[in-house]
Amino acid sequence: MSIIAVKINDKEILIASDSQSTLDNNSKILSSNKIYQITDDFIIGVVGRAKFGNLIKMFYNSNSREINSCEDVLNFFFEFRKWAVSEMDCGQEIHDNFEAIIITNKKVYTFNDFTVSEITNYDAIGSGQHIARALLDIGIVIDKVVAQVCKFDLYCGGEVKVVVIKK
Repeated sequence: MSIIAVKINDKEILIASDSQSTLDNNSKILSSNKIYQITDDFIIGVVGRAKFGNLIKMFYNSNSREINSCEDVLNFFFEFRKWAVSEMDCGQEIHDNFEAIIITNKKVYTFNDFTVSEITNYDAIGSGQHIARALLDIGIVIDKVVAQVCKFDLYCGGEVKVVVIKK
């Protein structure tokens, strides 16, 4: 799994992740990107199966659209699912544990199992989400939040990556 945390303030949106990818039931650990800056105004952080981040990037590049609401995010992922099943032969695995944080038009959304929420303060996804939310709630800065989660969650680790989006 992973940790991706997001924090919104008056001047910027910060999104941070770990970089550990665990394959083959923990027998192989790689470094990977979990935050994808697809355009200047479309950034997505993905936890779960690593390939879905790349597939979302491929889909968005050929199916870009304006996203301004939770309904728009839901429609985007509905179309992505249809594309992933028909074009990429993903089948049932598209329903595996897959979550995302989407930043677009200076708004932040979470997506999990076709449930979408707009985030106005902070949130986290992945196996370390509960630890991250607690640390964000008490005001810990985002890179330190992810670093602390990596200490306590077996499925998180590696380098902390942070992307800053100015409002």
